[in-house]
Amino acid sequence: MTKNILYVNNSNKGCDGSVLLDDTPYFVGEKTALPNMNSIRGFEVVDEIKAAVDKACKGPVVSCADILAIAARDSVAILGGPKFWYKVLLGRKDARYASRDAANVNLPPPFFNFSQLLFSFQSHGLNLKDLVVLSGGHTIGFAQCSSFRDRIFNDPT
Repeated sequence: MTKNILYVNNSNKGCDGSVLLDDTPYFVGEKTALPNMNSIRGFEVVDEIKAAVDKACKGPVVSCADILAIAARDSVAILGGPKFWYKVLLGRKDARYASRDAANVNLPPPFFNFSQLLFSFQSHGLNLKDLVVLSGGHTIGFAQCSSFRDRIFNDPT
């Protein structure tokens, strides 16, 4: 969950927590962008973590963007992934604006084939290894059958 949110958050505008923002009268956020539909979830977990940290520290001391970065690192280890530890540099600022249109342009949709995915990743400065690692991270959790049914059963319905 947190790895997917972190990837989406970084792919669009940088690690600023913009993917966490709900729609407002001034913008339509990233949560309802095509690549994010039925894909990322668990937003309430970030809210709970932030509330707990703010309460323990008697004030707002951590950004939601920093929480995403730390949670992504730790969730890999908790789920039995590589046991590497790296320091997560803190100090990110949370976004005050999000854009569904930008997410639709910058994030690869679930129906992209390999060549399209690789091109999309490369256009953001990522490589084949990044594609494999981030795609592997999407195997943790739940998948919507509609995302892969046509590739397995040759059934697009």
